[in-house]
Amino acid sequence: MNIFQSRDKNRYLKHWWHSPWFILAILVFAFAQVHLHRVTFAILIPTFIKSFHFTYLEGGIIMSAFFWSHAAVQIPVGIFSDKYGANRVVKVCVTVLAIGVIAFVLSHNMIEFLISRVLMGLGGALLVPGVSIIRKEIHPRNHGLAVGIITAGGAFGGTFGLILISFLIGIFGWRFSYAITIIPIFLALLLVILFITPMTITNKSNDITIVEKPKFLYSDVIRNHALWLLSFSVLFFFGAYFSFLTWLPSFLVDRFKASNYQAGSITSLATAGTIISWPLSGFLADRLNRHVAIFRYSQFLSFLLIAVFSLLIFRISITWTIIVSLMMGLVFGGMSLPYVIVLKLFPLELAGTANGIMNTFSFIGALSIPVVLSVIIGDTGNFSFAFGVMAVCFLLAFVFSYNMLKIPEGF
Repeated sequence: MNIFQSRDKNRYLKHWWHSPWFILAILVFAFAQVHLHRVTFAILIPTFIKSFHFTYLEGGIIMSAFFWSHAAVQIPVGIFSDKYGANRVVKVCVTVLAIGVIAFVLSHNMIEFLISRVLMGLGGALLVPGVSIIRKEIHPRNHGLAVGIITAGGAFGGTFGLILISFLIGIFGWRFSYAITIIPIFLALLLVILFITPMTITNKSNDITIVEKPKFLYSDVIRNHALWLLSFSVLFFFGAYFSFLTWLPSFLVDRFKASNYQAGSITSLATAGTIISWPLSGFLADRLNRHVAIFRYSQFLSFLLIAVFSLLIFRISITWTIIVSLMMGLVFGGMSLPYVIVLKLFPLELAGTANGIMNTFSFIGALSIPVVLSVIIGDTGNFSFAFGVMAVCFLLAFVFSYNMLKIPEGF
């Protein structure tokens, strides 16, 4: 099977570090750092409530601050990737992420924590340029698998972070435990600087190597109905997903008196499940050419599972909660497919911009829905109702994606 986007395979085979799969491996490692910092603050919320006397609402706001800047820069990041080169944008993102993590470790009050999380959100906006690099380097037949692998790398980072941080804070405290995560970020930055280089093409008429300049057609992006249906769908899908990761640890501590390590380990099963389900869904979607259909199956199964969980939440044991967490990770598989759907809807020179628009909506959901649930939990203490709202969000995601099946690919 041809995995190469370029016809000139010799330039890849001559130097192994130009292999598209090696480039993908670097992007996977970098995105693992992003997802780690997206989700691991959830395990710190009970500690922050006790140490800093924060409320559930304040904990939810700090968690969502990552997504304030993250959502705000998705469209600019997509445009910059198309115009100036995705490789440059990735380098800037990883650098800013490192600065944000250092600032978080040094923070002592609400304002400082918010600023540091905002910086992390800015630096975490590397998936859109990463997908643009995949679009250029890897054959279209493997786009679903490649995007599934990079998002699975994020899931691995989140899983590893939840387990590691929840274990270490009981020994060293949260500040030193979180500081350790700076090390792999600097390693990721070094790899990106050394090996993520601009994609060039050869003008065969005069054998001059030039960098391809895209032609921007923003009106084509705006007029594409499928993009807006997809955007609202991922708003509710991602919002419900991050709500589950944010508030499951607090539910476990409140309901079962679980320790931080137990709560983090159980929640990590959801992200661990996506390590399998995201690349598997991408692989199946590529082989069957059913990217939208598998995306919708994932949404509907997520709705069914979380709806049942919300109704039985105070009747089931911690063992069943563990099973639900793992099953959620397995049914979340379709979450990686919107990026591939965008690649099928738009040409290369518009892929970054279109993915930036779609990703903006996903993180609007991620920054708003968990905060809404924090108000519900803080005012009522009713986790059952909060998880019920998550179920409704999954259902709304399914509804918005319905008409996408009727819209042809491309313009």
